[in-house]
Amino acid sequence: MKTLNDRGVLAYFTGHRVAANLIMVIVVLAGLVALNRIQTQLMPDVTIPVISINTTWTEANAATVEKSLTSPLESALSNLDDIEEVWSWSSEGHSQIILRYALDADMDDAMSELTSFLNTYRDLPDGAEQPEAELEEDREAMFSLLVSTEGPVTELRPLVQQFKNDLLGRGIAEVDVRGFPDEEIRVEADLLSLVQQQTGIDQIAGRIAGTNQNSPGGLLSTDAAQVSVTTDKKNERAQHISQLTLNGNTPLGEVASVSRETREGARHYVLEGKEVVRLLIFPSPQIDSLETSDIVYQWLDDVRPELPRGVDIVVWWDMSEVVEGSLDMLISNGLVGLLLVICILFFFLNRHVAWWSAIGIPISIAGTFMLLYGTGGTINFLSVFAFLMALGIIVDDAIVVGEETVTQMEKGKPAHEAALLGAKRMFAPIIASSLTTIAAFLPLLLLPGPFGEMLRPVPVVIISVIIASLIECFLILPGHLNHGLSKRGHQRSRFRQAMDSGFNRFRDNLYRPFVTAAIHNRFVTVLLAIVMAVLAGAMVLSRTVPFSPELEVEDNMVTASVSFRDGTDESVVEYYTEALKRTLAETDDSFETDNGIVTQVYEIYSADEGFAQVQAKLVDRDDRPLSNADFLKAWGERIPGGPDVDRISTNQDSASASSGPTLSFFLAGRNLDDLTAGANALKTRLEQYAYLSDITDDLPEGGDEIVFTLTPAAEQVGLTDTQVSAQLRQALMGAQAQSFTEYDASLEVNVRLPNDAISNTAQIRDLPIRIPDGSWVRFGNIAEFHTQQAFGTVFHHNGQVGVRINAVILDEEADSNALSREIYQADVEPVLQQFGLTGEIQGTAQDIQEMFRNLGIAAIAGLLLIYFILVWVFSNYAWPFAVMSAIPFALTGAVFGHWALGMNLTFLSIFGLFGLSGIIINDSIILINRYQELRNEGWEVKPAIIDASCQRLRAVLLTSITTVGGLIPILMSDSIQAQLVQSMAASLAFGISYGTLLVLLVIPALLTYIESAANKIRQFKQWLLSRLRPKSLKPQP
Repeated sequence: MKTLNDRGVLAYFTGHRVAANLIMVIVVLAGLVALNRIQTQLMPDVTIPVISINTTWTEANAATVEKSLTSPLESALSNLDDIEEVWSWSSEGHSQIILRYALDADMDDAMSELTSFLNTYRDLPDGAEQPEAELEEDREAMFSLLVSTEGPVTELRPLVQQFKNDLLGRGIAEVDVRGFPDEEIRVEADLLSLVQQQTGIDQIAGRIAGTNQNSPGGLLSTDAAQVSVTTDKKNERAQHISQLTLNGNTPLGEVASVSRETREGARHYVLEGKEVVRLLIFPSPQIDSLETSDIVYQWLDDVRPELPRGVDIVVWWDMSEVVEGSLDMLISNGLVGLLLVICILFFFLNRHVAWWSAIGIPISIAGTFMLLYGTGGTINFLSVFAFLMALGIIVDDAIVVGEETVTQMEKGKPAHEAALLGAKRMFAPIIASSLTTIAAFLPLLLLPGPFGEMLRPVPVVIISVIIASLIECFLILPGHLNHGLSKRGHQRSRFRQAMDSGFNRFRDNLYRPFVTAAIHNRFVTVLLAIVMAVLAGAMVLSRTVPFSPELEVEDNMVTASVSFRDGTDESVVEYYTEALKRTLAETDDSFETDNGIVTQVYEIYSADEGFAQVQAKLVDRDDRPLSNADFLKAWGERIPGGPDVDRISTNQDSASASSGPTLSFFLAGRNLDDLTAGANALKTRLEQYAYLSDITDDLPEGGDEIVFTLTPAAEQVGLTDTQVSAQLRQALMGAQAQSFTEYDASLEVNVRLPNDAISNTAQIRDLPIRIPDGSWVRFGNIAEFHTQQAFGTVFHHNGQVGVRINAVILDEEADSNALSREIYQADVEPVLQQFGLTGEIQGTAQDIQEMFRNLGIAAIAGLLLIYFILVWVFSNYAWPFAVMSAIPFALTGAVFGHWALGMNLTFLSIFGLFGLSGIIINDSIILINRYQELRNEGWEVKPAIIDASCQRLRAVLLTSITTVGGLIPILMSDSIQAQLVQSMAASLAFGISYGTLLVLLVIPALLTYIESAANKIRQFKQWLLSRLRPKSLKPQP
């Protein structure tokens, strides 16, 4: 029986006959169980902890809400814990405050603290309702289903309600139904009738609310159950409400018209000219994307055969298709990459070593699944790509141990001793290389903000793969090598002999002279590497290889939209909706393709919300001659503007129909007048730049408001500002009497005057105002007034009134980050000083600056960690610089790779550079570790460097080739999903390829410089000590 004696863990597992197999089986089974339980989704969950606080104050305009409600409440909320950012919007009758908490905040505690605070808050103005707090859930819809019918869309209400209930019953978390026209029961009373009946809008609303309700009637007990009893007086139909009586038993229908109407300005959903109802389907957190897809499609299969005549259900978009397509793409490419890696292993290595190295791939992946499940991870697009990126990393350790084992056997060692010696000799360099790779990825694990949260699966998977690979390499592989190699004959196959002979000739006849020449001409060698690195840097700075903050991914959906100024009439919104569709058709026709480019058109518009949007599905990218950006640019150029249009946008860019980059500046101040003046001044300055267009701000212009001052006559009859304001508001806007729920939708009963009752200043002046004794006075007799334009919404950011100024850069290749900084210094700062404002760069440029700052900190932290690890491994302060010099050389290769493939640098490219930094120095560690061994054996510097390079040539080449081989299928793929990660794959593949070449040639040359410098320093120290050593005193005579 084997025991864990003083020979150590490696010796125990190398010699034990079944221990390696037992661990392998346990890891694989645990990995399969974990894989079955890990959820599948498109992208990682990025939950930004947010709480919204909504307060209604019906009588107040936007400025009053901002001054008396929002600002004091914001100031009081600033004392709560973990709040990082505060936004607020003050509009007519409503205040909304958004609190963004730290990502690690305990939101249960935060919600409890906030609720307690709001319950004890006593500074609300009179008339404001109690604030309501709600924890916002940032969930992504999985499906968009469109339900159409031949008749009026309102006929679908019962059927859609049945659809919703059925889906919820099958496990869907939420179904958001949109598209039914918003309806109301409208009670319109003319002014003359109100005066004659000695009543007002508020009294009619109160009468409806008091009568039209459910009254409790007690409990009725039966043998089976206890049933609650109510008196049902809910007169939801208009004719029932019209029969309610007022003063003197006058029916309401004689004083006012009562009808059920569609509210003006409601949102409309239209597919191919037919009104539709949209169902957004949200998955349950307990069910992954693919299971949700199965539920929805099974439901569609069940319900479609039973649909009434003329009713149809269309899947407009399905995120599960993207999830499945992305995962299938990565998995299929991963399998191809795995096959390439295995072929490379069998081509270059002993078949036993190749076999057990290849077996280590699924074992390590299973171990990674186990670790991923334990850390709460999911299978998503980025985590699967990380697995693909790690294919080469997984076999690197096995290759090094296997290669060393074969080397020891060729020296005459038996299989058991060779396997143990190979594991022991490679233990230190493999641990060092693993730690340096972890050190490169670890800072990325700590990146702050949503971007860091989204990309977190990549370092989590890579670090898990490294840990699993170490377990496989030292606890499983040595035992398998021992038993596998002990059974092989001493006679190698002809293929193996030919391959080994060919490699030896390459090493001795080509590489050895080449590396010797590189060392003898070390100045030229290092200078060429530095020149190439400088050239790569110049390519980035000159934008030959530009940085792009956006991922250039083609899909088959394009969108254009128009946003309107407040108060825009519904007919104008409908006109621009038709204009969007007309210009879309003109754009489609202009490209003169055989069957057209546009396949389906879907429109959404609303006058109340002030927007019109048209979405178009295009044919597949391979079947059309132009990109989405080209199509959108041509479409955007045709969309007309106008005085009612606030902004035109496409899905290529949120600020303009042109697809160029944008500038965005945020101005903040303490009052609206200075802020408005500053915003106008800045827009004037920006208009002087010929390369800027579509310069806009987001200060929404509200409608007209009445500003009045009561005269002494009002005080004489007992009227106050509050009483008059309430009656004016009721006359202009009406009053809500009650709200019912019908098919999960709200049905309001609103009392109002006819639309043409108050349409000019004279009618406002003649408006009857009810005084406390019940009689009436003319508004013009008790008040002086004028009308002015009001702010639609007042925006705050962290307690300051704010406005955003946006502009489109006409040059699509312009560096928006640099241009933003330049304009900020030249134009924004003078405006800030002139009007006493504060400001900052926002939008894309701000995001880029913040991300570069975080990535810079992560890079410094990673390099320091790598240096400390290498100093510890080599017990030398200078050698780590030779190892780490591979990093900038590898980055050079990554830049050249982007240039060769015509790619822009993206954030994913930079993310790949971090991984590259950890991977590329592994080869340097293997080489320098062997050099250290030879130096300890007494070799001279240059012969030791040359021989170490030759001895480690196969291992260095194989580790690099297998890593690159795993990425080649991604780089060659033309699928939409592959475009997301090709920039990261390019950084890794080209960086490793170029970096490996320099590791084998430049690192040896640099090492001679470092050794020469170290020798000079030692000589200088000896000379200095000899000069400082005190001379012995001469004896006294």
